[in-house]
Amino acid sequence: MGAFREFKNHIVPAVIRPLRVVWNQSIAFLFFSMAFLAGVMVYREYQQRTELDALLALVLGGFFVLLMAGYGVHSLLRARKASRS
Repeated sequence: MGAFREFKNHIVPAVIRPLRVVWNQSIAFLFFSMAFLAGVMVYREYQQRTELDALLALVLGGFFVLLMAGYGVHSLLRARKASRS
């Protein structure tokens, strides 16, 4: 039982920490990719619509882009925090 306790206390945290960092960085990449693609789509839609329609599409699309970018930044900050602990 002592060997298992040593393994659990020393090896597992050394493996879990880098996995958490990579996971958070991967999620951040996913959110930044979604924000970029949504930004391109919002820009294209904005060019094709009329004035009032374009403003509504720009506001709603811009909110989505900012939300996804915010989640991406949050994930990167969590990855940084996990790597320092």
